[in-house]
Amino acid sequence: MKKINCSLKGEDNAFNAFLRTKISELDTNKSELVGVFGKTGAGKSYLINAIIGEKNLLPSECISACTSAMIKLEANMHNLKYEAEIEFITKEEWEEELSYVLADTADEEKKDSDDYNDTVEKLSAVYGKNWGTMSLEDLMNKKHFRKIPEFLNSES
Repeated sequence: MKKINCSLKGEDNAFNAFLRTKISELDTNKSELVGVFGKTGAGKSYLINAIIGEKNLLPSECISACTSAMIKLEANMHNLKYEAEIEFITKEEWEEELSYVLADTADEEKKDSDDYNDTVEKLSAVYGKNWGTMSLEDLMNKKHFRKIPEFLNSES
């Protein structure tokens, strides 16, 4: 908008005055929330990378689940650097989530669904292909989270 506003300064007419007024009234801190949904491997990360013009900001074109967690991207209009804020869930929240997921994956009627396949890919990405033979207690073992001290130290 700044570029457009600057280009309007040379000509004084009613239309340009109207545009300058409208540009000055724009709420530049306004944000919109947009959801991108789809199956694993559908190209969500690739699409977001293409929209923001960064080829490798989000991992894409992986063999298995690349972004196996919900992510939120926001434009940073004050700094050209990319910054990340990572929010960890507590062990208790992850254990509760896992118990629901394990119950869902045990349901024979759901085994051919897209949701089931997405869940299998995500659990395989985190725990390896043998996650299905592990108990909830095994999946919550600290050895899986050695590289995430924030998770190991989390409290409800």
